[in-house]
Amino acid sequence: MMDLYQMKTIFLLLPATLLSAALASCASIKSTQPNVGAILFEENCQRCHRYAEDLREPKEFLKRTVHYGGMDMPSFQSVLTLEEEDALATYLSTL
Repeated sequence: MMDLYQMKTIFLLLPATLLSAALASCASIKSTQPNVGAILFEENCQRCHRYAEDLREPKEFLKRTVHYGGMDMPSFQSVLTLEEEDALATYLSTL
């Protein structure tokens, strides 16, 4: 039979253990979700830029180019939100 001390210990540790397990499961779910930048590349860039690896540049350069356009590239400021532009630039700059 458990004494009062053991019961208090379990009562205090159980919520922390359950919370830790719940947070760990959320982290694993998030890690299995597709990368937003990769999806944006496939939807908006891949038809002209076949391989994302070919666009590996510094993030700030990529953000400016996506937002304002480039030599033969149109601007995407009316297509993508600033957050999407950032996600795309982050994805491309970290390949």
